[in-house]
Amino acid sequence: MEKIGVIQVQNFPLLGKLAALRFLEWVQNNPGGVISLPTGKTPEFFIREVNRFLNNWNKREV
Repeated sequence: MEKIGVIQVQNFPLLGKLAALRFLEWVQNNPGGVISLPTGKTPEFFIREVNRFLNNWNKREV
């Protein structure tokens, strides 16, 4: 049994999308914050999704 909440996703792109959304939420509360990213598939999708959200924030489909 897990001791903390768990969110399971089916693939790396979805994990990147969820991480991007959580990051954007965090940035709103910590505008001077600093992050460090590891390398690998998840950060690639995370960066892609953050850019997509920021570049298309005012579009309905986002």
